[in-house]
Amino acid sequence: MRIAEKTFGAISRGYGFLKRQRRDWKITALRTSLSLFFYRIVFPYVSIYARALGATGTQLGIINSV
Repeated sequence: MRIAEKTFGAISRGYGFLKRQRRDWKITALRTSLSLFFYRIVFPYVSIYARALGATGTQLGIINSV
């Protein structure tokens, strides 16, 4: 079996799985995925921003733990 056929089969099964799910599950999955995506974009820069505002090392530790 060629790689293209395997890839198409996997995509087709994945699409079929998503199509069978209820609407509320789809919304929850999309909301969670977008939330994690934006969190991972912003989080690395929070300490840089807090440092620019004048936060100390201890305050950065508190911010990261919260």
